Amino acid sequence: MPSKKILIIDDDHSITQTFVFQMKGEGFDVESAEDGASGWQKINEFQPDVIVLELILMKKDGFEILRDLQKNSQEGKKHPVVVFSRLGDERDMKEAKKLGAVEYFIKNDTTLKHLIEKVKMLLA
Repeated sequence: MPSKKILIIDDDHSITQTFVFQMKGEGFDVESAEDGASGWQKINEFQPDVIVLELILMKKDGFEILRDLQKNSQEGKKHPVVVFSRLGDERDMKEAKKLGAVEYFIKNDTTLKHLIEKVKMLLA
């Protein structure tokens, strides 16, 4: 059985490196992107089973990625998205959920361990 694929799109290198290291250690196929444009390209090439997404990104922000995913989901492509962002405003959370995010975690309020547990639950 092929391993489940995860894409993390985040410009915080320490978070990305730790997440990738831990998830690969558990047997997942993990890719990362540090800006929205390269993240969108990897979504289309890598076809992840789950996407972990920061909303504050260069070149293409996370809301744009969610909008594009929503358009593509009507064509049968589904990529569950877990938002892990510095944005903690209620309006941002509601907008991300409206655009299809299945979970929303604020970086300052959530440990990386909790995020990893949630992603593993989504892949189970």
